[in-house]
Amino acid sequence: MKIENDVLNQIFTFDKDRKKYLLLPNYKTPRIIIPLYSWKIFKAALKVQNTASLINRLLKNIISILFPIVKILPLTKVSIRPSFEDTLKEDLGKVGIKNLFEFAFYIGTAGSANRKITLLLLDSSGNSMGILKYPLSSESSNFISKEYDTLKDLSNSSFANFIHPKKFQLILFGKKTSLFQEDIFKSTTLLTNVLNEEIVNASLELSNKTELYDLTPYLDKLLHQVLEISLLIPFKKALQKHLQNITDNNIPLVTIHGDFVLYNMQKKESKLVLIDWEFSRSGLPLFDIFHFVFQGKYQIQKMNVENCLQEVFSGKNVSYFKYYLKNLSIEADIINSLFFIYLIESLLFDLRIKPEPKLEDRHYYRALQIIGANY
Repeated sequence: MKIENDVLNQIFTFDKDRKKYLLLPNYKTPRIIIPLYSWKIFKAALKVQNTASLINRLLKNIISILFPIVKILPLTKVSIRPSFEDTLKEDLGKVGIKNLFEFAFYIGTAGSANRKITLLLLDSSGNSMGILKYPLSSESSNFISKEYDTLKDLSNSSFANFIHPKKFQLILFGKKTSLFQEDIFKSTTLLTNVLNEEIVNASLELSNKTELYDLTPYLDKLLHQVLEISLLIPFKKALQKHLQNITDNNIPLVTIHGDFVLYNMQKKESKLVLIDWEFSRSGLPLFDIFHFVFQGKYQIQKMNVENCLQEVFSGKNVSYFKYYLKNLSIEADIINSLFFIYLIESLLFDLRIKPEPKLEDRHYYRALQIIGANY
């Protein structure tokens, strides 16, 4: 028996004499790999993936309860290769991570240029000692370096509405630069997939880190990228109209999180707790808020694209858009232009990191088709 991914075969083996790890959902394309050492460790390890779906949360609870059965059933189980485990403990020990006992693995989406392994590091009591992000591609390495730079930049400011990792460092693990950071999902509570004032205020505070430089190159690059893709040519005129609207109204570039969705956030008291800053960059206002609603409804609640668009422009959500813009001294009549550009940018970014599916099968493209080239 063999795990299909060659990198994973360098980490795991079907050794019957070593500690066992359970592969979910299957051994060919595992997403979560968790230790079967004890119920306490097993339950803690399930947190390696911050799932936002109510169904997945329920499944995790059920799997945790069924641990005694899972442990003895003839399910697909693997062991960690001694060389990997020894190297991991040695390299983490060099940066002060001592008494590492167990780890759980979350495997990124197959086919993504940004694929990586996220390790949840645990002590013997099942307490989290931190997170390690290990790249599986050169693109993933670039994003890990980007996240490190972003966290360094954020550490120079203090924020009233959100929490981000403050302890982090790059380490050389297995000849690859990996990112270690504290686990900030401790003593936190889960959120529902509904836009609220706390979420908007966190995005707004981040947006106030405005980048003061010329907007023209940013918009010109966007138009150039669209003109290189034949299926997007019909949207050229609409895009030009919206880009001109952005320019005429002197809309600033702001700092965005880039993947501002429920599985990257939790709550601690009145603050949002935000992880996974690898897609953070300069962008247009409202990008993160649009993403929370549109992407969140599509990916987490599995709504169809038509219903996702209806959610974006529901009365309550539009009132939050206006609240956000008012705090940046931007007129509300720019919302349509900002949303159209959000869809274009998200589609281009999606094409960059995921070779499949075809452009015409992607939900961002379907949204553009529904809105229409004359939007």
